[in-house]
Amino acid sequence: METISREQFYTKTRRLSFFAALSVLYIHSENQAQFGILSGPGYEAQWKLINLASWAVPFFFLLSGYLFFQGFSLSDLLPKWRRRIRTLLLPYLLWNGLYFCLFALLPRLPVISSIIHTAAAPLTFRSILEGLLLHTYDGQMWYVRILLLFTLFAPVFYGLLCRRYAALGFTGILLCLTLFRVPFPLPIAYMSWQNLFYYSLGACLGLHAPDLPLKQAPVRGKRLALPLFFLLMVIQYFMGLAIYPLLAVFLLYIALGDGGRSPDWEAHSFFYFGAHMLVLSPVKKVLLALLPHTDLGMTAGYLLAPLFAMALLIPTAYLAHRFLPRLFSLFTGGRSRR
Repeated sequence: METISREQFYTKTRRLSFFAALSVLYIHSENQAQFGILSGPGYEAQWKLINLASWAVPFFFLLSGYLFFQGFSLSDLLPKWRRRIRTLLLPYLLWNGLYFCLFALLPRLPVISSIIHTAAAPLTFRSILEGLLLHTYDGQMWYVRILLLFTLFAPVFYGLLCRRYAALGFTGILLCLTLFRVPFPLPIAYMSWQNLFYYSLGACLGLHAPDLPLKQAPVRGKRLALPLFFLLMVIQYFMGLAIYPLLAVFLLYIALGDGGRSPDWEAHSFFYFGAHMLVLSPVKKVLLALLPHTDLGMTAGYLLAPLFAMALLIPTAYLAHRFLPRLFSLFTGGRSRR
């Protein structure tokens, strides 16, 4: 079986990360309440479309677990923790701080407050701490907070997963809890068995099969992967599969082949993830004003908003990366360096 180089692997994961970031925009493009349509065929169709994008966050957890535990031993723990201060903790605090400042400032400006219809963030010590540490005003940062918790508990993951058969048993249990939609027992916001499963599965690959993602599928497999992915999307739209994210990531990864050439803008996915609500929300408001308030208009707004937002985010990332490289690197954890 042919293999690809590590650089080709990073090219593939950068590209897949870009598509996952775009899928996150589609998850957050929901607009039923804005259009005042909370039932009917358009409402139901939009939630089914949102469900098609549900592979994105599991992919990010899978990739994060793999990259952290790739060839891991306990002697690597402190260096990896130190690196995650820059790649996770600092961006988490910076994005949360930026969103808090915007929520504290913009609603207090009379002209803007009449447009955004959002309550101003209280300027108290408690609200500032909640904004910085609990992503109160930057909702999508829940993912980074959960990832920080997983990183903090890396010795526990290693203890559970370092032996091959124990790792298979542990991830098998997590898979069953995910498939049967068992509620997570601890009151930790956005924590779920699914998040644990995909992070643990990535960690298992990193510990026990670090070279598996470098294997190339046969030519026939690569040709079939994309048609099978679209067939999977049809099945997911009409039926819904708990295992859909895993199958989707598997087929998309195979379909990418050796990755090809990766344009620079594909390397900025973390920026798109962090900044997208600053762009997506205004775009949704503009489309709300322009489109008819019907099922068709609502669906068109849902489909178009992420594309328009990404068309603005890509040049913004390019300009920030070029003219404010140090600040851009801080907000993205240095991920955009090629």
